[in-house]
Amino acid sequence: MKVAFLTPEEGWFSGTIPSLMDEVGRRGHETRVFHRHEDLERGELLFLLSYLRIVPPEFLSLHKRNVVIHGSDLPKGRGFSPLSWQVSEDARKITFTLFEASEEADVGDYYLKRSMPLNGTELFHEWRAKSAAFIKGMALDFLDRYDEWQAMPQEGEVTHYRKRKRIDEEISPRDILSDVFDKLRASDPNRYPVWFFHRGRRYNLRLEVAE
Repeated sequence: MKVAFLTPEEGWFSGTIPSLMDEVGRRGHETRVFHRHEDLERGELLFLLSYLRIVPPEFLSLHKRNVVIHGSDLPKGRGFSPLSWQVSEDARKITFTLFEASEEADVGDYYLKRSMPLNGTELFHEWRAKSAAFIKGMALDFLDRYDEWQAMPQEGEVTHYRKRKRIDEEISPRDILSDVFDKLRASDPNRYPVWFFHRGRRYNLRLEVAE
């Protein structure tokens, strides 16, 4: 079977793609990776992983199934950065939904859901790595039982996460550390660190584990 992956070249999941492709290849499938949907070629199964653009129908038609793995319990948590938002809310369990891509973001019928536990101490690089491994496992499980899955409609309350902005990482120097701890865990310490103004200057604040 021809299995393709559509993911941004510099996306957060891109580092996991090579090992995922190796696992798929060991199962006897032919693999390809694409970074733009305009470059897609015909195949059987397409995984869209951390791909933020809407793929038009003419490109979705190139594969029998086009599946997305989204980090929320859809239809709850549609939209942007669901993992970051949930970590900032001190979620101790994040449900991932594997669903069929469509013309509208995050609305397709789903095949399976799996929940990943968190203990509330994982920093950015830790929950990202844990999430990547979890998504990889879901993708392989879907592939291994490819003919068994039946799509089901999303049901329940629909909620949306908006795109995160730099203002979302702002805190006050008067904030209590325990109150902003999860915001520190959720923020990318290199690209989008938590920040605050104090005595006329702006400061970035990063959190690391003391080994």
